[in-house]
Amino acid sequence: MMATTGIKLVRRIDDLMLFHCSGTVLDCQVAHSTHVSGSGGGYNNIPISIGSSTTEHQRIFIQDDEGGEFEFSYSNLGIGVRKGNRVTIIYAGHKSGSKGQPIAVVNADTRKFVFLERALDSATPQGPSGCAVAILIVGLAIWLLIALILYGAGSILTAGTNVAIIVGICVFIVMRYIARGALRSAIRKRVDLEIQRVS
Repeated sequence: MMATTGIKLVRRIDDLMLFHCSGTVLDCQVAHSTHVSGSGGGYNNIPISIGSSTTEHQRIFIQDDEGGEFEFSYSNLGIGVRKGNRVTIIYAGHKSGSKGQPIAVVNADTRKFVFLERALDSATPQGPSGCAVAILIVGLAIWLLIALILYGAGSILTAGTNVAIIVGICVFIVMRYIARGALRSAIRKRVDLEIQRVS
């Protein structure tokens, strides 16, 4: 099984397949890139602000237990790896396929591991963010309060169909947010068990 892009999304925990590739690091190449940004100045005399961020790009070549070689690349990995280290890359994918996204890296020699949050985003359906759900709920509450103040309780009840549709949409979005969080949590638990198993 090889990990590639274009994997089928995992929508239920029962659809999750975890697999791993282990081996010895043959070479680890590290490069850095820096992004510089600025704002301000101009006609409004806004103070100038300049910022920068640096990204570390790791490219690791690993010889697996059968003698084959594979490559793993990631930005801002968050775990140290050097030549000679024994590492395991854990992949997550849909059980109906043979592809997956790298979701965790374990360095057996340092006994450290990292969970790759961005990979979890790629393997699961996108849903509303917590901020979007909060804005939606607050917006609905404000809309209902304004309608109550301006038109009274009677007119809100007569416009019940509109209220029911808006509340239904809000409930649907909130339920998607809750389901996505539960799926991500369940995947994280399964990956944690896999990390313990391969460590």
